[in-house]
Amino acid sequence: MVKGTMTSVQLSVHCYPMAQVSLWRKNGIIAAATLSAATVVVALISLAIQVSVETRTAADFLPADATLVLTQNPTVAHLERLTAWFPSLREADSKANTIALVRLPNGNVRLLHFYRDTATVSDRATRQFPPFTVSASDEAALGVVIPSNERVSKSLRTLSPFRSCDADEPCTFFRVGELPETTDETEMFVRTVLLQDAPYATLGGERSWHLDVPSKIALPFGGPPTVTRYLPEGFLFYGRQFDKAWASLLTKLPSPRNQLFQARTEQTTAEMIGPALSFQFDLLPLLRRDGVLELRQDASGALLFAVQGTLSDNQEISDRLDRFHTFARAGAPPLQVERRLFDEQFTYENLRLAETEEFEPIHIGEWEVLQTMGTNNVMRLVTAQRAGRFIVSNDPLLLTRLGTDLDTIHTAGAAFGGRIGSDLPLWPLNGSGGLFFAQRPLRWLLTERGAYRSFRVEPE
Repeated sequence: MVKGTMTSVQLSVHCYPMAQVSLWRKNGIIAAATLSAATVVVALISLAIQVSVETRTAADFLPADATLVLTQNPTVAHLERLTAWFPSLREADSKANTIALVRLPNGNVRLLHFYRDTATVSDRATRQFPPFTVSASDEAALGVVIPSNERVSKSLRTLSPFRSCDADEPCTFFRVGELPETTDETEMFVRTVLLQDAPYATLGGERSWHLDVPSKIALPFGGPPTVTRYLPEGFLFYGRQFDKAWASLLTKLPSPRNQLFQARTEQTTAEMIGPALSFQFDLLPLLRRDGVLELRQDASGALLFAVQGTLSDNQEISDRLDRFHTFARAGAPPLQVERRLFDEQFTYENLRLAETEEFEPIHIGEWEVLQTMGTNNVMRLVTAQRAGRFIVSNDPLLLTRLGTDLDTIHTAGAAFGGRIGSDLPLWPLNGSGGLFFAQRPLRWLLTERGAYRSFRVEPE
C-alpha cells in the first residue's frame, strides 16, 4: 500500500485598513494627472517652438548693419521697378519668399534668397535656417546669416523694416545711402524732398505703390480739404504753407542745384505773368496758408496756368492781384497797327503801342473778376476774388468755368498732393523723374502715417 502524502498550502490574506487603500488610490490619481499635465506642457512648448519657428522672417536672420536691401513677397513687376536703383536684383528669383542684398566683410555685395518651399530652390549654395532654406551664389554669402544666440540684438528685425506695409504685399526695405548717384535733375529733386537724409526707407506695392520714410520732421497739418480743378486733366500741385516748404526745399537741395531751381522758377513765373514779378516775393506770400497750382497746354501748344489759394486778409489779396495786373500790362502791352497812305499811291503800316485799356471789375456769382489783355487781344491775365479766396490765371475760359460745376478732388487730409500727366510743362528741372514718375499719368499724395512720411502713387 502506497502511502500518499498530503501537502497543505496555507494562504495568508492580509487585510489593510480602508484609509490606506484610499491614500494609494489618491496618489495614483495625482501621479497620473501630473504625468498628463507634463505631457500637455511639453506638447504646448513644442507647439510654441514650432509656431515661433514658423513666424520667423528673413529679418530675424540678417544683420542690421550689413543688409542693404530686403524684399518680401517679391513679384516680377515689383523687382523690375527696383532694378533702376539696384541692378543686382535683375538676378533675383521672384519665386523666393524673401530676397536680400547683403554686403560681405570683404566689401562684395551678394544676393540671398529665402525659401519656405524647398522645391523652388535654385541650384545654389544652400543652408537650413528653419523655417527657411537660404540659398546664395557662394558659401561666403551664407556666412552673414546671424547665429541664433545673437539674433535679437543684431538682426534687422530691430528696425521693424516692414511695419508700413501690408503682410501680403510686395515690399522692399533699403538703405538710402546705397542709392546710386543720378544725373536726372527731377529725380534728384524728388529724392531730396522725400528722403531728406533718412537712413532707410520702405517701398511697397506694385502698380499702386508707396514710399515710407521714418521722419522727425512734422508736415503741415492737412492741406486744403477739397481742390477744385479749373484746368482739368493737366498738371496739379496742391498743399499747405508753400512759403515754409519752399524755404526748406532750398536748404535741402545741394548747391548749385538749389540756385538753378530757384532761377528757373523765377524765370517761368516772369514769363507767365510779367517780367518784374517775383515768385518768391510776390506770388509765394499768397500761398502761405494753402495753395493750388495747375498747368496745361492748349491745342496750339500755349501754356495755361491757374493758381488758387486762401488768405484771411481780403485787402492783401486785392493789393497783390492789382500788382499782378500792373506787371502783366508792363510785360505785354497791347499793340495796334496804324496804316497810312503816302502820296496817294503808297501805303505803309506802323506798329505802335495802343492806348492802355482799363477793364472794370465784373462779377460772376460771388467772384469779382479783373482782366488784362495782351497783344492781338489775347488774354494776358485774369484774376478772381471772393471771401478770402483768389484765382490767378491766363485761361480765357476761366470766366465761363467760374459759374459752372467743376471737378472736385477730396485730398484725404494730405499735406501735399497732385497729378502729373504725360509731360511736365515748363518744369524748371531736366529729367523724367526716374522711378518716381515712371508710370504717368499718375496721382500722388504726401501724408504722415505715425512716425513715417508716406509718398503714395496711383497711376491713372
